[in-house]
Amino acid sequence: MWFHCKFVLLTLIGRPIKWTAQRRAADGMPWEEAARAHGVATLVAWGSLAAIAWSDAALFVWVLPVAIPLFLSIPLSVYSGSVSLGRASQRRRLFQIPEEESPPAVLDELQTVMMDKQSTFKVSVAQFDLRLDDAVMRAAQNDHPIVQSVAQNAETTLTCVPE
Repeated sequence: MWFHCKFVLLTLIGRPIKWTAQRRAADGMPWEEAARAHGVATLVAWGSLAAIAWSDAALFVWVLPVAIPLFLSIPLSVYSGSVSLGRASQRRRLFQIPEEESPPAVLDELQTVMMDKQSTFKVSVAQFDLRLDDAVMRAAQNDHPIVQSVAQNAETTLTCVPE
């Protein structure tokens, strides 16, 4: 909510909005970076909540659902980016999407074809290309975005593997 308001205000005053790519490194988010990203919002939340508590105790209770997430934004960013917590969640099968629990058959078939290509070249290139084309075509016909993404990545990756 804070970032949305910030972007709307920047747009209204004519300032450019800088939207950078997400961090995909496996090292998590440092506390300093989280504080830089969320520090102002946290301070504004504390200040606003203090002013509201001083002026209207009834309103204070109603503002808490908005203020509490802002208070927790820094530690939440750090802990949600933690590699160790991510691996622990994965071991406990938390936060999984249905495709992680039981992948569509076309993904299993595509994975088999990819493993064949990467591990051994026993199948002739012509036979493999036919199998690959068939699996990719079936995956591309599936409307599910994850299946389409995997199919596109597989086609790009496997056509670049040296023969």
